[in-house]
Amino acid sequence: MTPFERAMLWGSSILVGVSGIVIAVMKYAMTSDDPYAIVNHSLQPLMLKVHIVTAPLLVFAVGIVFLKHIWEQWRSGLVRGRISGSWTLLTFGPMVFSGYLIQALTHRGWLVAMVAVHVITGGAFLVGFVGHQLAIWLWMKSRKRGRIAARLAAAAIEIEAEDPARDPRDRGVESRGSLEQV
Repeated sequence: MTPFERAMLWGSSILVGVSGIVIAVMKYAMTSDDPYAIVNHSLQPLMLKVHIVTAPLLVFAVGIVFLKHIWEQWRSGLVRGRISGSWTLLTFGPMVFSGYLIQALTHRGWLVAMVAVHVITGGAFLVGFVGHQLAIWLWMKSRKRGRIAARLAAAAIEIEAEDPARDPRDRGVESRGSLEQV
């Protein structure tokens, strides 16, 4: 994945995720003082617009990443990150589909059902996305630790091979010769 693709995926995920969380808090956790108010907070319409405008960017970013990252990882049989990546991908479709249906449905029952599906799958997508990134980060960190340990072990073996009779306290110190030679 290129840095641009990574930035686009992360940026759109953050914008859509944060705006979705803020909308949910404003809509379901706040109440307005005005009994005739349509919204519970004055910024609720703006957050909804941000969410709706940035959602296609997320769909586009996932589409690009699908071909270069997801499909290639799946085809290669790589197991690393498979569970968290699959979780994220499986929640993505219902999240997007329900999000579009929320804008199109007018029947109250179906609308409530799609909002519930969207909130649940959106939350599951965010958990899966962050979990996937965390799993890969931890794997890379352990792999780096493993490479460092392998280098240290190789260096220790090399030192042993140079002079097995050398005093263990002098490891890593090269002899420059005696003063008589200088």
